[in-house]
Amino acid sequence: MSIHWSYERVAVNFRGRFIYVEATVAHWPALLRSLPLTDTSLPAESRRPDSIAELSQLPKFDEIREAILEWARQYGVKDAWLMDAAVQTVFKGPSRERWHYIPSELPIHEFAVTFGTWLPMPFQGLDPVTWSEFRKTSTATFNRKLKEYHQAVEKTWGVDRPSLEQHAAWTAMWQRGKSAEQIRRYLARGSKRTVTETNIYMAVQRFGKDIGLTLREPKSGPGRKT
Repeated sequence: MSIHWSYERVAVNFRGRFIYVEATVAHWPALLRSLPLTDTSLPAESRRPDSIAELSQLPKFDEIREAILEWARQYGVKDAWLMDAAVQTVFKGPSRERWHYIPSELPIHEFAVTFGTWLPMPFQGLDPVTWSEFRKTSTATFNRKLKEYHQAVEKTWGVDRPSLEQHAAWTAMWQRGKSAEQIRRYLARGSKRTVTETNIYMAVQRFGKDIGLTLREPKSGPGRKT
């Protein structure tokens, strides 16, 4: 049976994804520990899949694929990227101490700008451009492209997001089934800082959107017990 998973081409905070799977180890350990085991004695030349889509194309791994799909159903995992992390972790070996996840769609942004050509004299019907004009338009182009580059890299790596680890932990607890009120009480035990249920709920919603994570629906209002 062939299974198709879609990968939405949107701006994703990949650093947030890495931090989230790490946060689940502490705040939702069953998610990692319950991953199915596979035969680690596979021949060295054996093709080891790196994604759920690739796994679905290899009939010899039908059993492990079904086990991973059952794991996903059990824990409400609905996103292809998290399924990919599961596949990579399963085929890395029997250790369940940490996740193994290298996203194939991770963009490594390269800064490159094309400024055009300076023509100080008329040429083949093209009007001449003074150096000051060319310098002005080139500088404007550079500044615009540099701003776009900064924003793209900033989004990918979560730059200037000091609360990313904290929000990842809240999201892991939320996905485990905790309500915003339960998370607030948990935080109140070891900190003098007061965080409201609304702040927790909104932070989880934003973080989930940033990393492309399908959040579970609240079992009740965000401030009520689950």
